Amino acid sequence: MGCLGCQGGEEMLSSSIQDYSDCSIMYNGLNLINVTSTESLSALSNLHDIRGSFNIQNSNFQNLSFLSKLESMRFRSESLVFNLQNNL
Repeated sequence: MGCLGCQGGEEMLSSSIQDYSDCSIMYNGLNLINVTSTESLSALSNLHDIRGSFNIQNSNFQNLSFLSKLESMRFRSESLVFNLQNNL
């Protein structure tokens, strides 16, 4: 599998998550807020590396199995690095 990098950082919407299905590296972090459709999350199953903050809020995820191939997370000196809040 090639290492296709994608720009993250912006809030991902349920309707746009499918656009990231070929990504193995997410630059500028993963930002899922108010995402309630778990069907669309399989598009993130190819992610191996997240570079930047990890932010999941106000979702109904019961687990993070859609990130089963994730091997590493790399952070810069950001104030918010890993945030999981207000989830089911």
